[in-house]
Amino acid sequence: ATQTFTVIERPQVGLGNDTAICLSEAIALAGPANVESYRWSTGETTRTITFTAVPDEVSLTITANGCTSSDVVFVNEKKEDC
Repeated sequence: ATQTFTVIERPQVGLGNDTAICLSEAIALAGPANVESYRWSTGETTRTITFTAVPDEVSLTITANGCTSSDVVFVNEKKEDC
């Protein structure tokens, strides 16, 4: 008997390295395209968000093909060149 299995890769999400912004600035964060759902720690469910709360940590959990993956980025307050 032969049985065929389809292995589905776990979705990949990468928000990048921790960063810093000035208090008057915002940063646009985006998840990968072509996934079923997005869930940001801010409560938003869109692919992209604009984040202004510093210092703070923001995370994204995505779902694709029934599998989830998540990433976290820390957005700190930039003290110079603002």
